Amino acid sequence: MEKETEEDFFEASRQRVNAYIKDRVTLLKLQAVEKSSQLVAKLFVVALLALLGVLVILFIGLTGAWFFAQLTHSTFLGFAIMTGIYLVIGGIIFWQKKSIEKAIVNAVIAAFLDLDRDEPELQKQNNNGQ
Repeated sequence: MEKETEEDFFEASRQRVNAYIKDRVTLLKLQAVEKSSQLVAKLFVVALLALLGVLVILFIGLTGAWFFAQLTHSTFLGFAIMTGIYLVIGGIIFWQKKSIEKAIVNAVIAAFLDLDRDEPELQKQNNNGQ
């Protein structure tokens, strides 16, 4: 009799462990889907903002070129001045490339790991475990 209850106990435990593992795998899949969909959504928004930014920069450049053309009474000089301004901005970006890359990498990591949302949850888990 005791042998049967012992076998039933181990069988029930095995089923619970299998159900737990299955639930954890499902949870991990759902979390991965959630994170990747959030990342794709953020990338889409960033792409739209980048496109808008390019258009804004293009029209500011054209406006500035025509403004400088009016000041210098030369279309060539107006566009040359604007080109020089873009070259200076490009040089600044080139020299700051490492810090810009680092900021972008950190932003992508933070978005993918969702650090702001997960930290309180992790702190609760750590406090409950102690």
